[in-house]
Amino acid sequence: MYTSFLPARQELKPPPAEDDHETGCFIPLGIALVIKLIPAEVMQDCREKAALTMKAGRPKNWVAGGIIILIWVSLFAFTFYYLIGIVGNF
Repeated sequence: MYTSFLPARQELKPPPAEDDHETGCFIPLGIALVIKLIPAEVMQDCREKAALTMKAGRPKNWVAGGIIILIWVSLFAFTFYYLIGIVGNF
């Protein structure tokens, strides 16, 4: 019985620390590769559009910001309401 349980217990261990360097290495290399694969004229066009946008002022999206704030306030309100319900039962 113990021998069949032993491999299952070993699978629950976190991966060894040497796997972390692979993530730290491959993600930046993949991003660099993707940037290199973008054609030069497309990259130049995007840089020009970004410069014009920044020259006009920092871009703002009030709707997206409002939605994010609404989500946070809702989470805080729900947590507060839940905690008050727990404390009220004691």
